[in-house]
Amino acid sequence: MAFNQDRFDRLIQKLEVFANKQPHLYKLHVAFLATLGYAYIFLVLAVTLALLVGIIFGILNAQSISNLSLTGLLFFLTLAFVLVRSLWVSFPPPTGLPLQPKDVPNLYSLINEISSKLQAPQFHHILLTNSFNAGVVQIPPLGLLGWQQNYLIVGLPLMLALPPEQFRAVLAHELGHLSANHSRFSAWIYRQRETWYRIVKGLRQSGHNISLLIFSLFLIWYIPFFNAYSFVLARMNEYEADRCAVDIAGEQNIAKALINVEIKARFLENYFWSSIYKQIQTEIEPP
Repeated sequence: MAFNQDRFDRLIQKLEVFANKQPHLYKLHVAFLATLGYAYIFLVLAVTLALLVGIIFGILNAQSISNLSLTGLLFFLTLAFVLVRSLWVSFPPPTGLPLQPKDVPNLYSLINEISSKLQAPQFHHILLTNSFNAGVVQIPPLGLLGWQQNYLIVGLPLMLALPPEQFRAVLAHELGHLSANHSRFSAWIYRQRETWYRIVKGLRQSGHNISLLIFSLFLIWYIPFFNAYSFVLARMNEYEADRCAVDIAGEQNIAKALINVEIKARFLENYFWSSIYKQIQTEIEPP
């Protein structure tokens, strides 16, 4: 059954009611779905390894080695290797200019203050970018095994566009995603969306049609359904981050920051950068 937009919207409406009435049971359902994805993947791996061990055991106990046994051994060895390689999900770290405490002591002081109030973990990396944005990224170096590296991405244009009290509100919202008010379970669920897409991408790049078929039939149904089911939780996380920003910076500052970011983002896109691009068509030297 195709998972179209209409079905997605209807499921979201039902889940919003369910999550509001029984939040703990809703989260339990989301946890079950997340576990189901891993269970299927490791079940396929377990069956593949069991068949491989069975063939090896049969070869060791046989008086003669048949071509069929060797073919089966080679096939399942290749399949096991492809499955393990495609499931070793890698998350490339974000790029930007690394900021050190000695370079921007005031920024580090502000981040440490907000992190302390929200009981948020420390950031392993703070990067400066040229984007009109700010965000928190968690990269698991061990792939599916976890162990997060926390990155704070800060856009220089955003810092220049906002007064200090509004920039403080934006930082508080982003740090709110990692605060003690935000459960590790929610953050883990939030990361699974990207994980499943990377698994499919890895399988497609492997060139092994059988492994792609084994996983794709399940993941084509699972990924859209899991994303829809966890959508309500993701939106609840955004509301929680907003509450953190209100606690740190106040209602007025977070409201003004939201309006300011929206207006100036449209100005940059529709007027500033468009005028720069037009100059490129007529001027020899870059502006």
